[in-house]
Amino acid sequence: MSTLSVFDAAREAPARLALTDGAVALTFSELAERVRERVRQLAPLTERGAPPGGLVAVATDESLSTIETLLALIERSIPFFPIHSRSTPAEREALLEALPVSWLIDPASDETRLAQRPCNESEHARHLLASTPQLAALATSGSTGKPRVALLSRAAFLASARASAAHLGWHPGDRWLLCLPLAHVGGLSVITRCLIARKPVVLQAPRARSSSSERLAAAIVSGAPTLISMVPAQLDGLLELEPRFELPREVRVILTGGAAASRRLLEAGAERGWPILTSYGLTEACSQVATQRPGTPRGEGRGVGVPLPGIEVRIDAGVIHIFGPTLASGYIGAGADATIDAERGFRTSDLGRIDPAGELHVLGRADDLIISGGENVAPAEIEAALQTCAGVLEVCVFGVSDPRWGQAVVAGLRTRGGDPRALIAAAAGEARQRLAGFRRPKFYVCLQEFRYGKNGKLDRAATISALRDELARGPERWRAPSE
Repeated sequence: MSTLSVFDAAREAPARLALTDGAVALTFSELAERVRERVRQLAPLTERGAPPGGLVAVATDESLSTIETLLALIERSIPFFPIHSRSTPAEREALLEALPVSWLIDPASDETRLAQRPCNESEHARHLLASTPQLAALATSGSTGKPRVALLSRAAFLASARASAAHLGWHPGDRWLLCLPLAHVGGLSVITRCLIARKPVVLQAPRARSSSSERLAAAIVSGAPTLISMVPAQLDGLLELEPRFELPREVRVILTGGAAASRRLLEAGAERGWPILTSYGLTEACSQVATQRPGTPRGEGRGVGVPLPGIEVRIDAGVIHIFGPTLASGYIGAGADATIDAERGFRTSDLGRIDPAGELHVLGRADDLIISGGENVAPAEIEAALQTCAGVLEVCVFGVSDPRWGQAVVAGLRTRGGDPRALIAAAAGEARQRLAGFRRPKFYVCLQEFRYGKNGKLDRAATISALRDELARGPERWRAPSE
């Protein structure tokens, strides 16, 4: 396995393609020269008290200048905290003020702008930063509340890249499309995997007036990637494009993760012959934990895949626990009291089971569990049952207080419009055929838009809040016809 160094890559494979957006192409030698200049621009960091005393924050976007800056920080072994390009000033400051960030970097096209800031150090953060060489601090998705920040070591990224390579393999002409934010582990891992393997990264062209789905489709055509990681919302956008988007034959793997992909979505991709592999991962495990094997046939009842080599998954009291070298060193900032222990494993907030074939099935979040009439109801099971109902694009299930049942099950339906009563009747009919009585929703609430985070994942907290508001405006309108 190669190193996390673009300079080593340039020595080993100087003429090999490193980055392309379909129009501009850089070899590893050319990229190394650009990174060398970024390293020179970062000199004030170490001259005036940068890490090991803390982190540097980087305002990220999808540009080449951002990638050059991140590679320069990796080269200098300076741990960084990437800030999402869509973060508001208030969101940015709320995260930074709780972290040991001593510098803020804003990469520009030809220079790196630096600004020193007060560093909120803690004994816990100092210990983690000094205990092992760290690569990055990354915010979790925060899909159910305020995100935590996990500190991931260089060793964790190397182990994650090894596990991915052992599972998916590298083919001679492989190149990986970067279409996920660099502020999240799914995007940053594309950069580190390709750097370690000395493989090219395909970038999307600069933003234009076209939609995000059109831009993604254009990048797939012009950049000719063979591997793509995307969240279900991006996959859905590609499948919904008009005129119909034809996936190039060169694409051998589409990894979908970050959120559960609906059966409707997976079946639509399978009908077109797209090589979609479901996966399960999280920031605290440095991206992928379990992924379907290449060539896995699509079928009802399949899980998200098998654990990657070197990663162990156990189910304890219905909750997923993860063991292995990809685990984060710990949390820093808000929520730093929660533990991540390499020896005892990491207890996720996700419910799951492992079937006889060794595939992991993710059944939703433990804190989303609904207790109705004394029975435990997992929202993910109801969502999966209703996803294929005609006219339903997405389902979000939650519970509301009920004097009789303790909690009543509510199914939020994202639709294209149409007659709500007809949609509710169809969904209720599907539920009667597929779900036990205590699992059937008592209410169905139709919305044309759900809420999504900056990473494209469903923001459950915001979506449920919008659905609750709509339900409160007229409960009888949304009551299931048989209830």
